[in-house]
Amino acid sequence: MDGEDEDWLNIDLSGRQPKVRESAGHNSGIVARARAGLEKVALGEGNVEEGWLEYGAALNEGREVFPKGDNKRFSEWLAKSNLGIAIHHGDQQAAMWAAEDLNRYFAVKEEFPKVKTVRGLHAKFKAKERREKEAKAKKLVERQESTTSEGEKQAIQNQLDKMAKDGVNVDKVIASVKEEPPEVKTEKKKSIAYEFVDLIVNKPDLIVSCLVALARNEEDLEKLKGMLQ
Repeated sequence: MDGEDEDWLNIDLSGRQPKVRESAGHNSGIVARARAGLEKVALGEGNVEEGWLEYGAALNEGREVFPKGDNKRFSEWLAKSNLGIAIHHGDQQAAMWAAEDLNRYFAVKEEFPKVKTVRGLHAKFKAKERREKEAKAKKLVERQESTTSEGEKQAIQNQLDKMAKDGVNVDKVIASVKEEPPEVKTEKKKSIAYEFVDLIVNKPDLIVSCLVALARNEEDLEKLKGMLQ
């Protein structure tokens, strides 16, 4: 970044870490665009959405100046630029989310046509994303319970641990799986079994391979044979 960029954002980059100058961003183009966006929001009616998108785009641009995860300095810059005053944190996050990927934003807007605010659409997106992640975690937990392979159990646990670090409530998912009535689990197994049959019908060699792979020993195969007789 050259000197002109530093002056534009009023950020001092001469040290080891970026530092907000006392007059941080008051005359910069980025702050002007953010304020222009907020002015449109204040006008109401048909200007609100466009205003939030402009505000979010400006904040995203300013956020890129700071190291990833350095929320403290970004917050300082917002405060010294008077860009966070009287703005709900939820609105600020939603604006930045919407402006980050316009294709994603308008896809969510199309999916939830009754939601009229950027903040509301952001909430819908997060809720859907959370449900999808929990559904994926649930499948992993179910597989972990059913497999007899210790290696696979550990691999699944590693995935679940990573998902937990990313904010997925894995403990809640595990509890929901354990609370499922036996008949529900049985129906799920039947559904998967029917899909399995469709794949292997009229393929004797494949059936043999699958049985050998699934059976722990000869006794398992004998038990299965007995069930079919």
